[in-house]
Amino acid sequence: MLEKIFAENDVRANVNRAAFENNGIRALDLMSSPGSGKTTVLGAALDEHADQFAIGVIEGDITTDLDAANGRGTQVSLLNNQHGFCAECHLDAPMVNRALAGAPDGVRRR
Repeated sequence: MLEKIFAENDVRANVNRAAFENNGIRALDLMSSPGSGKTTVLGAALDEHADQFAIGVIEGDITTDLDAANGRGTQVSLLNNQHGFCAECHLDAPMVNRALAGAPDGVRRR
């Protein structure tokens, strides 16, 4: 059963990867323990580069939009993927795919 779950995730990940590549999008996965500084690093990158690049963030807060709120007011597209339970403290490929499908401008290079 676990192999089937991973296989389905790999299929969706390949769809995501193709969408990124076909649209000239560089995608990064920033993950670490809570409180390790991910939001700080992301904020510094946004401060430095938001005026040079079209930047989108898919947020994976467990139960709040605290981190997503930190990005508001910038020229960044924020998609909060709040899912409410810690068994899913990550964004798997289907979650990323759903977030991309809900993006205001879709997946495209600006």
